[in-house]
Amino acid sequence: MSQSKETFIIECMNCGGCVSAIKHVVGQLDGVTGVDVNLSSKEVSVEFDANVVDIQRLKEVIMQSSHWCFVSSVQKAKRAKRLGMSA
Repeated sequence: MSQSKETFIIECMNCGGCVSAIKHVVGQLDGVTGVDVNLSSKEVSVEFDANVVDIQRLKEVIMQSSHWCFVSSVQKAKRAKRLGMSA
């Protein structure tokens, strides 16, 4: 088991219904062990087994289950900022 944690930004998340939908859909994926959704920061943190589900699959499921316009990896954005690049 390769336990990982990734945080995503959901730019268009704006209601409690979004929070519930994300928790439900992502939480049912094989390999996902935890989902935390923060509406005010528009962040979704997912704990998962990287041998079972990957980051791309997590993004796909979030986007397919809703009308959100943008999903990005916070770590990618932070890395780019540290390097003086755009994410």
